[in-house]
Amino acid sequence: MRRAERIAILYGQMQMKYLLQLGLMILLVGIFGCGNPPGTPPSDPGPGPNPSPMASYVNKGASFFGTNEGFNRFYTDSSWVATRTLYISRTGSNSNAATNSEQNPAPVSAIPGLVEPGDKVIFLQSTIPYTNVNIHLEPEKSGSYDAPVVFVAERDAGGGYGVHLECNFGTGNADSSCFNFEGSNYMAVEGFEMSGGRYGVRAVGLDYTSTQHQQGIAVLNNKIHDQDKDPIFTGQSDWSVIEGNEAYNSGSGDGHGIYISNGSDWGIVRRNELYQNASSDLQINADPASSCQDVGVLYVDPACDGSADNGQGQGVSEYFVVVDNFLHHGIGQGPNFTSVRNSRIANNIFGPYERHNTSFWQETDNPNLGSSGNIIEDNLFVGKKSHLLQLVVYATGNTVRNNIFLALNANGTAASSSVNSLEIDGLSDATFVGNMYIGGYLDGHIVQSNEDSRDDYDPAWFTNNSFGRVHHPEDWTPSSTSPYGNFKGWEPPAF
Repeated sequence: MRRAERIAILYGQMQMKYLLQLGLMILLVGIFGCGNPPGTPPSDPGPGPNPSPMASYVNKGASFFGTNEGFNRFYTDSSWVATRTLYISRTGSNSNAATNSEQNPAPVSAIPGLVEPGDKVIFLQSTIPYTNVNIHLEPEKSGSYDAPVVFVAERDAGGGYGVHLECNFGTGNADSSCFNFEGSNYMAVEGFEMSGGRYGVRAVGLDYTSTQHQQGIAVLNNKIHDQDKDPIFTGQSDWSVIEGNEAYNSGSGDGHGIYISNGSDWGIVRRNELYQNASSDLQINADPASSCQDVGVLYVDPACDGSADNGQGQGVSEYFVVVDNFLHHGIGQGPNFTSVRNSRIANNIFGPYERHNTSFWQETDNPNLGSSGNIIEDNLFVGKKSHLLQLVVYATGNTVRNNIFLALNANGTAASSSVNSLEIDGLSDATFVGNMYIGGYLDGHIVQSNEDSRDDYDPAWFTNNSFGRVHHPEDWTPSSTSPYGNFKGWEPPAF
């Protein structure tokens, strides 16, 4: 389903030699506020994404990039009502749906035989974790748009996470996830804490062709951590929404916070907090080497580089909204948008990272597979390593506007002229409007008349000078002394 990242091979700018040693990470406090070694998440006095419900980005029946939305109705319609409600407990023993009740619940192992479209499956609160959890559902267990299958965790008395699932670690990917959806459509997972296994939630289609893609997965308001690979992984999955999750401490098995792969289209990534992941916090990678080349489809074939509107483009990911996310303190690198087209990336905090920050690029020499036509606006890119934003290998037709590029020294107390704030190669182009460059240098771009730049930095430009509250995006709220000039003003994502 996936291939190893090849950034370091293609571009010397992304050299892995810049990875700091563990000891240096322990010293990075102050503005970056990261005083814990890998494997030990910093304490969070107020958990990141609030697990309570929030308004959806798209409502039932709305247009999404010019197409009638096809997301999970549990997400788009607050009036949705389940056909049946089933109850699961850690010690449940009743596998009969007809007699299932809160007082007589089922065990986790009974779920595949119980669930039907339209079911809401409630996991009852437990102070002891559910162990060796692997809920594996195949196509015959699919829900539909109007009748999704919804898994919900009961809250604790304080409204927090009341159900902790310890994911099984089996012999393969399918049996090493708390939730594994193989070609099963319209599934929603909300409100769980999940730890361990290879994945927390793994959701994949049946093939690279659009007619075989999975539909309508929703992963909402979960806390997922310490997986060997990815807390949240999707592949060949359209109309997915990943929102309100806290995902951290993914491991050496190529762990990302969120990985969206294999030409998935039409997606929402919103209000997630991702940190201390071994690889890219967020990776959207169409992976044409796998989704086209390895199955005998030429990169220049419309089946590979065509439009999702026409059921083509299995080597491209199109029509994503990535908004209001807080991605920070990564052990690896920042977000990778690889062969991502016609998407909006807005109002996010990206960084700092131990390697590089955010990249828009691709893995082939076909211009049509470049990360192109994207709107990149109102983001804060902060870092002390390599590039803050990179547009390379036919990353054309992008619009970069009203972003802050904050290039800092190692301890975050002053601007640094040695950090590459922006890299754009000779194969790529973009329209730049209203951006603010603080410190750093530009490679392939000259500050425009409608942009601002300056060489100094004062931590007092943001409201929390020490940035000691590691997991709070409001630390990046501008103070009254912030020198924005033509920049319209930065507002951090509100969780």
